[in-house]
Amino acid sequence: MKPMISRLHYRLMALFRRLNFRSAKRSNGDLSNSQHSLIAYSIWENEAPPIVPAFSAREWMQSTNGANATRCLPLKIANQTGWFILNTHTIHITWNGGMSPEDLDVQFAGPPRDGEPREEAMKPRSHFGSGIVTWTIPFLFRTPPHVNLYVRGPSNLYKKGAYPLDAIVETDWTVATFTMNWQILIKNEPVIFEANEPICMFFPLPRGYVDGFEPKLMNLSQSADIYGNHMDWVESREWALDSLLTPKERPWGGDYLKGHQPSGSAPADHQKTVNPKRFKDLRRSRV
Repeated sequence: MKPMISRLHYRLMALFRRLNFRSAKRSNGDLSNSQHSLIAYSIWENEAPPIVPAFSAREWMQSTNGANATRCLPLKIANQTGWFILNTHTIHITWNGGMSPEDLDVQFAGPPRDGEPREEAMKPRSHFGSGIVTWTIPFLFRTPPHVNLYVRGPSNLYKKGAYPLDAIVETDWTVATFTMNWQILIKNEPVIFEANEPICMFFPLPRGYVDGFEPKLMNLSQSADIYGNHMDWVESREWALDSLLTPKERPWGGDYLKGHQPSGSAPADHQKTVNPKRFKDLRRSRV
């Protein structure tokens, strides 16, 4: 009897919220149809894991010789492109190497944050077995028409003993939430996901964008202009790589960082940073 009451209560609440939403939609318009709209509908109305703009800092990049990796603009742009969903509390995950979901053990390292009940915390589980751990992301995302979300682990933030699995979700129409999956790579040794550690990264990707390209294979010598600029770059690159070994004697070149061709030309839209906006909290108090 109790499960039936719970299901009935859930359906009644869902109907009430749907009617309330339709009323709000008439007064505010449909925000999801905006060209650059990105909405995260929180499934947990009283609490949700943080969504934050992806940050560029990576400890391993800072730890490289002379912090040279921090000068790599393509790495930094990839690090910043999108948003992170953060883990809510520290979790230890141990896989014994078996193929069953029961062969993966998930344990809290301490109490959930701010007295949050354990059963409501964002605890991952093994849905597929084979050492794959799954977080159910408690948001239903809505993107503009024909725009997907690319879902993955945080860019260039490797983790000992675990590898994130990528996915692309058609978030302009689906009414299902998606999951974030990590493959555990080591056996009988806990893999630790810290509190406030990013467990998921996502960014919009127009559907069919890759399909529209017409790829061609050509010799570099078939383009005299590109060939000349490339050979100038090769010479400057060798000089720049040598400067990494003797940084006190030669400064870093950085033509790409500056957006300059060896010829001096520069693209008008060269990007040195990505600044995803923070999600504006428009949630009303829980019904």
